[in-house]
Amino acid sequence: MHEPVFYHAAAARGFGRDADADTDTVVARGGRVVDAGPQVWMRRTHGAPAVTHRLPGHLLLPGLINAHTHLELTAIGPQPYGGDFIGWVAMLRRCWSDAARTPAWFAHAAAAGAYAAAAAGVEAVGDIARFDAARDARVRAGLRGTTFVELLGLGPPHDAAALARAVQPADGFQPHAPYSAGPAVFAAAVDSGRPVCTHLAETPDEARFIADASGPFRDLLERIGKWSPGFADAYRHGASPVGWMAPHLRRAPWLLAHCNHVDDPDIALLAETGASVAYCPVASDYFGHRGHRYRDLLDAGVNVCLGTDSAVCQPPDTDPTQWLSVLPQMRHLYQRDGVDPAHLLAMATARGRRALGLDKAVTRLCAVPIRVRGRDDPLAAALKSDAPGVAVQLAARQDAATGPGPDR
Repeated sequence: MHEPVFYHAAAARGFGRDADADTDTVVARGGRVVDAGPQVWMRRTHGAPAVTHRLPGHLLLPGLINAHTHLELTAIGPQPYGGDFIGWVAMLRRCWSDAARTPAWFAHAAAAGAYAAAAAGVEAVGDIARFDAARDARVRAGLRGTTFVELLGLGPPHDAAALARAVQPADGFQPHAPYSAGPAVFAAAVDSGRPVCTHLAETPDEARFIADASGPFRDLLERIGKWSPGFADAYRHGASPVGWMAPHLRRAPWLLAHCNHVDDPDIALLAETGASVAYCPVASDYFGHRGHRYRDLLDAGVNVCLGTDSAVCQPPDTDPTQWLSVLPQMRHLYQRDGVDPAHLLAMATARGRRALGLDKAVTRLCAVPIRVRGRDDPLAAALKSDAPGVAVQLAARQDAATGPGPDR
């Protein structure tokens, strides 16, 4: 039996106790959170701790869940967006096709992103990857979650590699989007029995392509030699992207990135099929999308969680250690929309765990410097500031904890 290790801070939130307003101590055994509450209660319940790690002036949160990210793009860093999504995609394609962008380059980039996310207090990610090395990087960094292998191709012969990959071992699969992966690829991903995700309802141009097989995405596919006239038969029926996905949504619990443009029937279908939506608010604003219906989705019973998308979409003045942290996403919604802090914390933790099929174990904390006065809400104080979050790894052994200022 592991002896209890206490993590005592100015406050702790998100650990499931009704008395959160007085919670200041997290208790771990064997590297996992087992309880949280006022320090005096924790001593009465668990006895004298083997070790107490003191983090004065910090708020402790459960490890955050980044439900949608692209670790392999970390090395590109923030880039400007000129208002043309196809042009932006072309920029990424140039980066991918550069002679220096070998699989080793992508592996290094994924490792940099994984370690940065872990150090910022992220516990798990839903990562989109081109190469198997991204999963290795995630695991080495101690990040839980799912590495979704990206699948591309609207039909033969362009989808042959994707269909072959979908029968091989993987954490999960991601048909990239309805404009870049055809029905056969979506069906193969579901048939794999592995977790599945996709980009969906991200741009108006995507809706146009789904509805009538025209527009900038059709032009791009023709230009790069990935289009055949017969592909149009899978589209051209006036459906929305969510409606187009209906047969696949009904076969598996999908994790859907973005959903920037959905209407009431779309929301009803997402609720009916048990899909999760990973909303990336900073990236959504970066691309100029406004009026995301995340609150309507939540009200309808859809599991909405938070993601960052990639480092490419982050503001250039953002601390690089926080590019893939979910804390800036929470702050963005709090400061822009005034969302209840408790709701934001659920989106950044429990809802993300549900979306990625994780158990409830918490193995990492996120410590955020705060300044509170009187009866101020510590979580609101953390969301008003720009202080970076820092990981506190829960010690499997009494002497192995890492984090800001542990004190025996």
